[in-house]
Amino acid sequence: MTDVDNAPKPLPSQPEDFALRLRGYITGLESWATRHTAPGPGTGKTKDIHILGGDAKRLLTHIRRTEHQLRCFILMLAATLIRLSNVAPTPPAPLRRPPEPARLAEKQDRELREQLSGRPRISGFQVTTPVIKGKGRRKSRRQSRYRMLPDPLRPVDAGYLLARMARLPRVLARADKMAARLAARAMRVRDAAPPGTTGYLSQPLPGTYDVPRLSGLPQAQAPTHPLYLEPLQHWLPPADLWESTEDEAERQDLNVLHYLASARLDEAGFAIRPDPHKGLPDLAAFTPPEPPQIRTI
Repeated sequence: MTDVDNAPKPLPSQPEDFALRLRGYITGLESWATRHTAPGPGTGKTKDIHILGGDAKRLLTHIRRTEHQLRCFILMLAATLIRLSNVAPTPPAPLRRPPEPARLAEKQDRELREQLSGRPRISGFQVTTPVIKGKGRRKSRRQSRYRMLPDPLRPVDAGYLLARMARLPRVLARADKMAARLAARAMRVRDAAPPGTTGYLSQPLPGTYDVPRLSGLPQAQAPTHPLYLEPLQHWLPPADLWESTEDEAERQDLNVLHYLASARLDEAGFAIRPDPHKGLPDLAAFTPPEPPQIRTI
């Protein structure tokens, strides 16, 4: 191995470079899952794929790390489109009509086919953080039963993890379309907001799960932040995701994608973190005057 092979990889600068690296990380994740899974009991199409409990926990963390990079990548693309104003206007959604009996029967038939197929069902990929209204759950006064730690060497079904992992390349393939939809939605929210509305979030009270809203408007009039992703409130990515890989190149890309997503959203007027100048004194009186303008006749 030469010194060129050991040299650090240059930081990506174009969206195509990020997409290429993300595809490489997804391929590596699929290879890791192949080495740590094995066929379980059953025959034919009903054969399950099993994975050890400890490996299942690690695989889930690897999937969450890749999903976070995809979310940051899509938000970075959406913010870039907003800055370039290269967003095609989307027509308003048509009014939904009640389903016809034939269509309702087809829907029920598809649901029945999915249940009989034995494939695990996973929810759709969400880029932004879902908004949870109201306060957190109240702690129950009843004494909970003691639960033993799961056995890391016990085989468990890997169907859900494999289905969630198989979704990653499909999300990457349509990242540009998802970014365009998010950018169009964000611009509709911005255009509908009254003048003077800033893109900084008004932070909810600790211990509550209030709707993240844009500052500058009363609570009743403030629109919901259309590009809100909770981990972007911090400069660094989540520690458990960063520590879940020992690949320094992927750690570096994770840091860069996380930072660029936050910085591009800030530049586009949809900052996630609160305004750093909020609550500070106005020092306009200490601003030096403009230099005199000398003009010739």
